[in-house]
Amino acid sequence: MLYLIAITAGIFWVAFLSSLPSFWVVGTLWALLFIGYWAVRSRPLPLSCIDPARLILIVLLFVCGLAWGLKAAHQTLSSQLPDKFDRQEFIVMGTIVGLVDRQDGRLGFELATESVLAVDNVAKHTYIQAIPLRRLLLSWYFEKDLAEKPQLRAGDHWQLRVKLRRPRGMLNQGGFDYQAWLVEQGYSATGYVVPSSGNYQIQLQKQGFWGEFSGIIARLREDIREAIQSSQLKDLSKAVITALTIGDKSALTPWWDSLARFGIVHLLVISGLHIGLVASLGFYLGVFICRIMVVSLNLLSVNLPHFGLIRFTPPIVGFSVALIYSFLAGFSLPTQRALIAVAVVMLAKLTYQKVQVGVAFVWAIFLIAVFQPLAVLSASFWLSFTAVGLLLVWFSPYISSGSRTRRLLGSQLVLFAGLAAPGLLFIGKISWLGVLVNLIAVPWVSIVTVPLCLLAGIGYLVYEPMADWLWLLASWSIGGLWHLLEYLPDELGLIYLPVPLTPIFLSAVIMAAVALLMPRGIWARWLCFVPVGLAILAPDYRSPLRLSVLDVGQGLAVVLESSNKLLVYDAGPTYSDRFNAGAGIVAPFLRSRGRHAIDKLLISHGDSDHAGGFYSLIGALETKQALLAPDFYRVHKLAANTSISVDQCIKSKHWKWSFFNPQSKKMEWLYFDVLMPNSLLPQQKIPSRNNYSCVLLVRWRDQVILLAGDIERAAERELLRLYK
Repeated sequence: MLYLIAITAGIFWVAFLSSLPSFWVVGTLWALLFIGYWAVRSRPLPLSCIDPARLILIVLLFVCGLAWGLKAAHQTLSSQLPDKFDRQEFIVMGTIVGLVDRQDGRLGFELATESVLAVDNVAKHTYIQAIPLRRLLLSWYFEKDLAEKPQLRAGDHWQLRVKLRRPRGMLNQGGFDYQAWLVEQGYSATGYVVPSSGNYQIQLQKQGFWGEFSGIIARLREDIREAIQSSQLKDLSKAVITALTIGDKSALTPWWDSLARFGIVHLLVISGLHIGLVASLGFYLGVFICRIMVVSLNLLSVNLPHFGLIRFTPPIVGFSVALIYSFLAGFSLPTQRALIAVAVVMLAKLTYQKVQVGVAFVWAIFLIAVFQPLAVLSASFWLSFTAVGLLLVWFSPYISSGSRTRRLLGSQLVLFAGLAAPGLLFIGKISWLGVLVNLIAVPWVSIVTVPLCLLAGIGYLVYEPMADWLWLLASWSIGGLWHLLEYLPDELGLIYLPVPLTPIFLSAVIMAAVALLMPRGIWARWLCFVPVGLAILAPDYRSPLRLSVLDVGQGLAVVLESSNKLLVYDAGPTYSDRFNAGAGIVAPFLRSRGRHAIDKLLISHGDSDHAGGFYSLIGALETKQALLAPDFYRVHKLAANTSISVDQCIKSKHWKWSFFNPQSKKMEWLYFDVLMPNSLLPQQKIPSRNNYSCVLLVRWRDQVILLAGDIERAAERELLRLYK
């Protein structure tokens, strides 16, 4: 196992390198290690505690893994859009794969390319170069009331004129790393369809078996989604059944926060748990089939070697059912990882090898590293394998003992503590309610809901009314569980970071989780909880005042922190109906800083790139006061029962905050002045509404910060005239 771990570590190490080393460097290092290994092996050194040959062999295998990961990384980078073609137009031909994301005014889809031709920026009709791109993530925007909307279906072949850009994400602490996700998923570029007469459906001649098979599966998944959405079920039931049947979780967005609060997100989307469950059901189905066949052959007095039949059928059926379910779920990377783990277990069953669970666990990670070298970038990888590893350790005879109920309750506590570090690192929050909810939800969803959804998907191919009946039963199971969960108070469930997210704090959380896995006889394990307690009771705010300008793309969001106060200037843009900077960027950043309330939220003006995230931000975090620009104040809408104090920024011209400076060990003052808009400004001189942005001046000691919104040259002149 140690050798497998060395290779796996080498493969995954490449994902964290800031720059890729040359193959010559890796090859030279490998050759030197290889020579050193044989030299030491032929002449062993007189060392009793360390075997030099084995140590060199481990490093040699690590370098082998490094070479494999380096090869995969170069292949990934070579398939991405070159820098010189960034934001340029292309003519692409390819096949729509996966489900089409249908929203009002937008279609989102993935295109597997057959050819990509760059278009000359000067002569728009001239093709200048063919670019080797593999997969594109595209959007097609159109007017909502357009009579003839684009008709896109999975498996169709299209020629499109598109504008592409290299994979890029937002570089913010605590936020989702969109660029890492794009690279891990294998996307070469993102972009949108440019209106053109050259956008039309085509016929591709040579698809091959895999292309035809993928098209059939994709069309089947779309048909199943349409059948579920056209049923008479409740919206929540439709969303959950769609997620559990074909892996499309986009419709779960309205309930996502509630699912996270209950700690059951992993149950209501296709995950490794469901792939493993389906494989187990398939395995026992194979056992049942074998028994029927053996009894039938005995009754017919047919002398056939039954041993091979009994030996091979259950693992093959189990893996086949898991494979079918994975294809139905879109064969995404998480399902591929789960399928690899299932293949390891079924292979052990097939060969009648009594493989230890820990060995199978290491083999699964090793194979995933070989086939998916960038899997280590995924949060789902860390969460799933951390959970499985914790359960393996907990249920070992050396750690937990007692009744089955006690061990199950203990396992939930161990999962909660063990997943705290990756949960806080990747998501910024964890659910303590999941410890209790999962005791009911896991068996209910696993035994009732998932089998019904799977049987309905199979029944859809045989007899559609049978699928409708099974979906209705699944809907009842979902509704019953949700009705039970709704009794839980809305304010309960989530734990956010109490202090800023730092490597020291994460290390303290991991140390506390390890303490729970220690045998009960070791009383000193409770000392491992001391670092967490100290980090919470005595947080280390390194700077007395911190100003952060967040990366929100086209727009603005600025965060000003002192030891006890927080101001947010602008909330960033809205990108789509499902994602905006307020809840997706600003709120995660603040939580990663250990902040859970905003003292003042100032919106400079009403343009969507500055105010688009306002409503989602105040919904995600407690906001005490909102100061709005005049144009945004006139159109803003807040619930009548909100506790937020809302006013125009022009009416709060001056205020000051006191805060304790841990460096100087004394109280200091922070001064704020709203310079514009000003009632003395003549409108005819600055007609643009950008010039009426709320301009904020911040002063601390001899430091002066000016946050100017979107003011233009005319407003700048007036500022100089009034405040020079």
